[in-house]
Amino acid sequence: MKDSRELLAIIPARAGSKGIPGKNIRPLGGKPLIAWTIEAARQSSLIGRVVLTTDCEEISEIGRMYGAETPFLRPKHLSEDTTPMADVIFHVLESLKEQSGELPGSFILLQPTTPLRTVKHINEAITLFDKQDCDAVVSVCEVMEHPYLMKTIKDNELHDLIADSGRHTRRQDYPTVYKLNGCIYVYDTEMYLARKELHMRKYVPYIMEAKDSIDIDTPFDFEMAKAYLKARERG
Repeated sequence: MKDSRELLAIIPARAGSKGIPGKNIRPLGGKPLIAWTIEAARQSSLIGRVVLTTDCEEISEIGRMYGAETPFLRPKHLSEDTTPMADVIFHVLESLKEQSGELPGSFILLQPTTPLRTVKHINEAITLFDKQDCDAVVSVCEVMEHPYLMKTIKDNELHDLIADSGRHTRRQDYPTVYKLNGCIYVYDTEMYLARKELHMRKYVPYIMEAKDSIDIDTPFDFEMAKAYLKARERG
């Protein structure tokens, strides 16, 4: 097992959100959305530091209330809709290195828009990363709508998205397909800095259930998350 003091949790939470204004601090289940991710990260004994990166002083203050470190504000040019997450992570790592002269051996990216991810998921993903010979562990879940059923429209005609998928008529014969669910990304820091991108040469999937994988992007997603949280509380 790697030294947990060297594992850094990075939580990105910028102020701008077109789909849901103020999304990252909007109340969910009695507390701000970012609180769910901060608390889950702080509950993990495998994480040494929890750093919130934001361009907003209000979000920064709320983050500190729930136990996250906010050692700097993110520059505006790294807080746009089009800003790659890879650039945000690079800024966090470089800023921490400037402040302390040191970098964590590994880090975990936890996006606050996936609040149903728990400390159990976090610990399992980190443990998988420690045991595997890999550059990264990324969480996935099984797709609900299989790509064999998907079509494109060309010249007002339907075409299979995947060639010859139409010949597979029984769902039981479909291969299991997964998608990135946005919940957890665990990376080797040295390898990440060498590539400066989220896609690694060798990464291992951590499989989660769809019910724990809701990624809030729309008001409907928010209501779905509320419903699942209530169901979880009822047991």
